[in-house]
Amino acid sequence: MATTLSLTSANQAALTRGADYSFGISLSDETTGSAINLTGYTASIVLLRAPGADLLATFSTTVTNSLITASLGHAVTAALSLPLADSAGLRAYWVKILLTRPDGSVISGGEGPLEILP
Repeated sequence: MATTLSLTSANQAALTRGADYSFGISLSDETTGSAINLTGYTASIVLLRAPGADLLATFSTTVTNSLITASLGHAVTAALSLPLADSAGLRAYWVKILLTRPDGSVISGGEGPLEILP
């Protein structure tokens, strides 16, 4: 079964240092478009300096039905240093999502940049 990730929170585009931050992820079947039931799944979401680089923070996560919610508290975001800007001027770290199925197998839930604001 192929899956599609879609972020559901208005503030997922950028993390402001020193502020609480959260976002939601819903999974849907690419063929039918219907939500995937995530009952029994767990999620591990981490913030890395870059793909494959050192761990900066681990998000608190909850999984309910077809929604994964991830959050970092203001004390954690305040401790993050501001990353260097890339050639396009974007200051970002890397988010990586792993899902554990009820049978214990682990699958990638996706990864990508997260803009960091001062």
